[in-house]
Amino acid sequence: MLPYIRLVHIVFGVIWVGANVFLTLFVYPAAKKSGKSGNDFLKILPKTNNMPMFMTLSGLITIVSGIWMIYIFSGQGTPYYYFYSAFGLCILTGGILTIIAFLNGILIIRQAGLKLNKIGAEMEQSNEPPAPEVLNKIELLSNRIIKATAFEALLLLAATILMAAARYI
Repeated sequence: MLPYIRLVHIVFGVIWVGANVFLTLFVYPAAKKSGKSGNDFLKILPKTNNMPMFMTLSGLITIVSGIWMIYIFSGQGTPYYYFYSAFGLCILTGGILTIIAFLNGILIIRQAGLKLNKIGAEMEQSNEPPAPEVLNKIELLSNRIIKATAFEALLLLAATILMAAARYI
């Protein structure tokens, strides 16, 4: 059973980390440099194959499978190993960073995206051009998403490095 849990953990973790890093390093900078067409792309991106839900599920599956493995490795409920060994501390710290990254995605990125969707729907219903304060709000929310995604990518990379190096420390 453990090899399957580990496989699920690694596959969904790679998807989650890779998507965040790819968005941070390539998609968001290219969209910003593309101007209006980049903004149009960023409006469509979250709606493509329900990307936000897939990212959330990838993170959740990664975390749940990681907790499951910790439970198995710790003797079904004896967490002392994770507080008194270098391996355990690396895994535990990586897990904490991962949970913080997940909460960042839910509480900051998702909330800003929902607000952007609401503003976009209101703009579509209105026949008038958006007011400057609405455009400023859109810019603020977009920048919040970009920065929060970069923060999440850093946390996930640090967690990945810690977990990959744990058995060698």
